[in-house]
Amino acid sequence: METILLRVAKITSLTIHLPLDRISRLLQLLAPSGPSVGELHVVSEVLSMPSPGEQTAHELWQNLPSLRQLFVSEYPIPLDQLNAQNLVHLALDETGRRQSVALQSILNMLRGCPRLETLFISESCSDYKNPISDHSLVSLSHLRSIELTMFGVESDLVAHLQFPPNVAVGFRMLP
Repeated sequence: METILLRVAKITSLTIHLPLDRISRLLQLLAPSGPSVGELHVVSEVLSMPSPGEQTAHELWQNLPSLRQLFVSEYPIPLDQLNAQNLVHLALDETGRRQSVALQSILNMLRGCPRLETLFISESCSDYKNPISDHSLVSLSHLRSIELTMFGVESDLVAHLQFPPNVAVGFRMLP
């Protein structure tokens, strides 16, 4: 797959389902000088803390102008670095496990995704860092559906979001 990523300029859809260390290597090939990607699915076989060498893969999340759909499961991403202005569909499933998740980081990330139509966040992390320092509302005027599972902090997040009244909203409470 690495050979293909080095030779193409545009990828419509890319699904990566590999061990954590292999995902990081492939994502590095998608850095700003790599191919543009419209839809990206990243699923790790085992979630663990990234090693220091994997930090370079975090640069990928800073500039994704062509990305319209992003699904990440069991792979840690730095929410505060995600920058995808044209993102329409976002699903984050267990991307913050074993690390603290700042609600402010989630809000900042959502500010950088003004075109979102669907949003799914499921995090079992029980270590949410509060308080929220920027109390301005995050406007998601295109949002059609939102589903959150965040161990009781859903209302803290939703209180800082502004979206149309006809949005389909779902919350799941886990034990």
